Amino acid sequence: MKAQCDLLILDGRPAAETTSLSIAIESDLVIISTGPTIDDLQPSLELCRELIQKGIPMERLVFLVAKTPSLAEGKKAQATIRAWGFTVLNSTIRFQPAYGQALDAGRALFETPFKTLNDEARAMVEEIHDIINA
Repeated sequence: MKAQCDLLILDGRPAAETTSLSIAIESDLVIISTGPTIDDLQPSLELCRELIQKGIPMERLVFLVAKTPSLAEGKKAQATIRAWGFTVLNSTIRFQPAYGQALDAGRALFETPFKTLNDEARAMVEEIHDIINA
């Protein structure tokens, strides 16, 4: 698969089952999207721990805090993830209906009718781009 594409985005289940592990083994970077609450963070942490136990280098695992109700909640979740010793994107994606509406219409996350939301989504994409190309 690696030889056939430069970037492949898969939305998998939050468990290191055979499929998730197979994808992670073949990946140069694994973005773990999580919500801001402990109920969201805990399964994501467990997924990362399982992947590491099965041989995935910690450096290839990066968290993204999404569906956060506020910037403060996003920053709090980022601090928790950093305290666990993992890398987390500086960008967050707020919980906004316009994001879901854009995706439902087949558009990208940064193709909402709202400039501020588009700028936030672009910042996240650019941050991932920078990690990939570092």
